[in-house]
Amino acid sequence: MVEQLEYLLTVPGCPHVTMQAVPCDSSCTTGLMPAFTIAEPPDGPTAVSVDSALRAVVTTDHEDVPLIWRCYDKLRIEALRPSSSLESIKKALDEWKQQT
Repeated sequence: MVEQLEYLLTVPGCPHVTMQAVPCDSSCTTGLMPAFTIAEPPDGPTAVSVDSALRAVVTTDHEDVPLIWRCYDKLRIEALRPSSSLESIKKALDEWKQQT
């Protein structure tokens, strides 16, 4: 875990990357287990990929894409500001280092 947290602290230096952490106690994360990706290619429709323990599903369906966007919007609303996210990750890193 220490290595993962250390890596996360390097990500904000990457161009075109904004990192925001969502607190564990946020209500928007309840039941949010699958990971998802939203892709907006310049020459095609928006696609979403939703990963589960069994498989990943990729779709451009006009009903599924807005549903994933709503999940994303809820996460962004609850997410910490980028600077607060970094502080939160640094704090977690310090706690993990003390445990090892």
